[in-house]
Amino acid sequence: AVEANAITFAYPGASRPVLRDVSLGIARGERIAIVGENGAGKTTLAKLLVGLYQPDAGSVLLDGAPLTEGRAVAIRRRIAAVFQDYASFQLTLRENVGFGDVARLRDDQALAVAAKRADLEAFVATFPDGFDTYLGRQFGDTELSGGQWQRVALARAFFRDADLLVLDEPTAALDPLAELALFERFAELVEGRTAIMISHRLGAARLADRVIVLQDGQIVEQGHHDALVDQGGVYAALFAAQAQWYR
Repeated sequence: AVEANAITFAYPGASRPVLRDVSLGIARGERIAIVGENGAGKTTLAKLLVGLYQPDAGSVLLDGAPLTEGRAVAIRRRIAAVFQDYASFQLTLRENVGFGDVARLRDDQALAVAAKRADLEAFVATFPDGFDTYLGRQFGDTELSGGQWQRVALARAFFRDADLLVLDEPTAALDPLAELALFERFAELVEGRTAIMISHRLGAARLADRVIVLQDGQIVEQGHHDALVDQGGVYAALFAAQAQWYR
């Protein structure tokens, strides 16, 4: 379980905090969607919840104990994350995926499972040396599109046997059909893990157990998608605006 108690955070040199007095509890196995407009503090909140940042005020607890900087490093193997600025290594596919759990780098079966979960297996089948194909132009000649690199990053997260999974805009580089296919398999992909998903595309929020709505660095609404739409507040307005794109 993850718990944030009145956390406030400001980036160095900023004139105002990104998050102010935010409190949030996430139960073990719960699937959370964090939504809001650009600059609302979604990614910052996620990074605080997993210990990548430390709050300026307030505290974050993991399983009831403070998530200090030292403890955050110690429990990092329990956390898998794909952020918007995900890494793409000019190395083999095996290493790009296997860095999620280096101890299993030579476990082809586990690599194949992770690739399948990220919907990457069709690409792997076309690579000349399979998982030992070098990606990028620095050492090989198998360049990937933005969407393919993003799938590799997803596979790396799925390869780690983590309790907590963070997906920050996990489909930003995918086309709409690929995005829909991934979201339809969301419950299967997280497999009972605690999951925090950040997305500008609110259709994905319907798959979450609970939606957290951020506005100007504070939680203004939370609840299930259907309840928030019926409530007619901030989330309902955002969802209605996006729905018009597809009509």
